[in-house]
Amino acid sequence: MSGATGTNDAGGGAGGAPGMVGRGMRWPWQVPWMRGLMGAAVVVLIVGGCIYGYERVQRYSLEKQSQKLASAKLVVECVNRPAWLNQELVNQMTWGEVKLFAEQTVRAKAPGGAPIHNYFRLQNPLREAEVAGAQADVLRELAEFYAAHRNERYNAWIERIVSIERVYRPERNEQAIRITAEFRKPLGFIVQGDTYYLVEKLHEETTSAEAGTERTVQSAVQLPGKYTEADHRALAALPVVRGVDEVAPEPGQCWRSESAIAGLKLAELLTGTPYAGQIAAIDVSNLGGKMNPHDPYITLQTVFGSRVWWGRPVGAEGFVEIPSAAKLKALGTIFMRYSRIDARCPYVDIRFDQVKVPTMANGSSQGEESLEERDRRGA
Repeated sequence: MSGATGTNDAGGGAGGAPGMVGRGMRWPWQVPWMRGLMGAAVVVLIVGGCIYGYERVQRYSLEKQSQKLASAKLVVECVNRPAWLNQELVNQMTWGEVKLFAEQTVRAKAPGGAPIHNYFRLQNPLREAEVAGAQADVLRELAEFYAAHRNERYNAWIERIVSIERVYRPERNEQAIRITAEFRKPLGFIVQGDTYYLVEKLHEETTSAEAGTERTVQSAVQLPGKYTEADHRALAALPVVRGVDEVAPEPGQCWRSESAIAGLKLAELLTGTPYAGQIAAIDVSNLGGKMNPHDPYITLQTVFGSRVWWGRPVGAEGFVEIPSAAKLKALGTIFMRYSRIDARCPYVDIRFDQVKVPTMANGSSQGEESLEERDRRGA
């Protein structure tokens, strides 16, 4: 009996890890702290696999997106083109300037890396990660490029950049850089010879004078381009100033001469009047009486071939002539009565209290008379 028992014990031991586990030992997952450790390990493996898989998917997605962007056509658009700017000028301001910016390079983040052309940054925003510097932003840098070259080339048309945005159009395989800007508005033309120059509205600036004092002067920015009579006909609403004795400045620089400012101030005053379309040009060639001190300093050339004798510059009438407001009133009265600012005469003198016109007899001038006298005569 005892041998049988011994045999049974030995059999239990040999066959018998299960028997021993059952009596004194447990599998690792049966131990609470081991079970927790194994569970944590499983969680770590799952999370790690998810992160690895996510990074692989993200990397693949970025690579595909980068390939799409790199193959997309890059275009530049002006969002708010004003009516007075033709498309050719807009193209010069947008794509022409962006092209200059795109040709520049920036330093790569990787040590020893080749410089990166701005063109590739404009085309593919994902390449910003390759650029040295934490503040890399190609659209902001493009706006700064415009600001740094504000008065150069065709940029002189731009007052300021409002915004620059990127729009991706997958249906066209196209990526657009869209520029919104405030543009300078032309006041009129200054004509020298056969060349017409567009000029911005007048603005004031304070400059230093002698003895530490300051004075305010007026100037007007020269806008880009040289134009012709045909261009003026297309923009017939803009007034024309002739006789300016100043060499035309470069685009973005200012007209500052007395003759230019006097002509432009009068152009500004006459713009918007109901008879502005009858004024062919403002002639300042005799400003200050430099050609003939007895002739009016400024005259208005009409579309009828006649002249209106305006006289001294706006604000400089003194006690010699009536104020500009009174001259405007006289012009308005003549226009209402005759539908023409020249009262159907070779000239009209509006410099003084009484409007004067030539006394005509047998088709020639025989002195002057007031407009009221002429009307009473029924001439």
